[in-house]
Amino acid sequence: MRRIIYVSITNPDSTSDLPYFRGKARLESSLKGLGVSSCILRPTVLFGKEDVLINNIPWSLRHLPVVGLA
Repeated sequence: MRRIIYVSITNPDSTSDLPYFRGKARLESSLKGLGVSSCILRPTVLFGKEDVLINNIPWSLRHLPVVGLA
């Protein structure tokens, strides 16, 4: 194996209250300590031709009279 490519999350934190975020941060830390070539990808949104979330946002903007923003 020449390189490890790991898909993580945005803002992993080893002190997070959420186990998922803690686990991702710990795994990234372990990966960095292996001493092999690696790449950590932290995509904010994964989308494609038929992605439900991405396609629903423009549909909502076109069809609804009011759209709430967080």
